[in-house]
Amino acid sequence: MEQPTLRKIGDDKYYCGNYGEAIANYIKILQSNQSDDPNDTTTSRELYNDTLRLSDCYSKLHNYQQAMEYYDQSLSIANKLDDKLSIARCHDIYGDIKRAQGQYHQA
Repeated sequence: MEQPTLRKIGDDKYYCGNYGEAIANYIKILQSNQSDDPNDTTTSRELYNDTLRLSDCYSKLHNYQQAMEYYDQSLSIANKLDDKLSIARCHDIYGDIKRAQGQYHQA
């Protein structure tokens, strides 16, 4: 299945609250991205969005360790793109993760 189709299915599952199914689609996308050019801005932005969505899905499933791993990947990509809005979105997800863990001082 092609990436745009997987992404749409993943997004649909995410918005319906089917986070486990959404994760499966986003993981397939990441696996197929391994052969793409990492210097391509479009690929990097898609990778950023996919990893940030994965972080949010794992957070909603209370798997905070996985959520933080994908948060770190998203933040790294956003910094590489020098995209301030994307960096801010990453920090927002980070705050959500820390609040869910009861670590309010770190949120």
